[in-house]
Amino acid sequence: MSWKVKFFHNGEGEFLIILPESREELQAIKTRLIRELKKSNIDEGITGIPLSLSIGTALWKPDKTESLEDLINLADRQMYQEKEKKLINKEK
Repeated sequence: MSWKVKFFHNGEGEFLIILPESREELQAIKTRLIRELKKSNIDEGITGIPLSLSIGTALWKPDKTESLEDLINLADRQMYQEKEKKLINKEK
């Protein structure tokens, strides 16, 4: 699995990660990021409060006509849906 990754920060506490990979590798990277954050929460406890991560993903397909903006908006919507699920589960 290659991990050539480009990170961009949008200034609102959100990051855009661009990588030329498949859906399976995208899921593997998401899983790894979540696992490493959980490990940091346990091992280091730097902030004194647990940190969480919500991730939205979008996969560009060369045969589609989606713009970069469309893909970013899709990933953004997915990220907010994931945040909402976490809030609902936390309230239960």
